Amino acid sequence: MCRLRTNTLAEFGILNQRHAVKAKHPITFYMRNNLCITTSGNVSPVSFMGAVMSLGADRILFATDYPFDLGPAFLQNLESGIPSKADLEKVYHGNATRVFKLGETLWQELDTCNDK
Repeated sequence: MCRLRTNTLAEFGILNQRHAVKAKHPITFYMRNNLCITTSGNVSPVSFMGAVMSLGADRILFATDYPFDLGPAFLQNLESGIPSKADLEKVYHGNATRVFKLGETLWQELDTCNDK
């Protein structure tokens, strides 16, 4: 069994089964390009803003902890933590469309259903 310290992973980057290989980019690059988080369970505007600053709005997907979320207060916290309307649109549905390859027609159909 191979034992590694945390600083070893940061120092060498990607770990191969046989040996460590130096990463081409810093770990923050891989986090910003390969990691998505959700809003589920997050009830603080400060942590929403921190997530946007750390990962970028392109990496946050809307989700709730229904029935345990705070309802309207949850949405208010989300909207006060992510002040840009463009970033909110990404979080609410734009990122899911991109990540899950849903296509804009799905959202148009849902809007049509909601208008009836």
